[in-house]
Amino acid sequence: MSHQQSNCVISVMSNAPCPTNIKSIVEHHISVIQTFFNVPVSTFVISIILLIAVSLISFAYLFRYLLLHNQFIAQRAREHRREFNFAKHRITAWLSLFEHSPSF
Repeated sequence: MSHQQSNCVISVMSNAPCPTNIKSIVEHHISVIQTFFNVPVSTFVISIILLIAVSLISFAYLFRYLLLHNQFIAQRAREHRREFNFAKHRITAWLSLFEHSPSF
């Protein structure tokens, strides 16, 4: 209610004086906001915005998948090296049993 003509942004937009009672102020501000969002937007602009949004989301998921996939491959490579070294150690241990065994 303390809005003056020079300080009320809504009144400047609508070229109407700011109302004095609370109900009129709320209705006035809501109607100006509604008219602000009633601007026609072409389907081309909407399709470009949707295309950009879908592209950003797909790149985010693709980056996440590739990052997790690389971590999975690195983990499997470490496990494979560990299993290979364990198998190599078992074969070496088994062959060492025959090193000093008597031949028949």
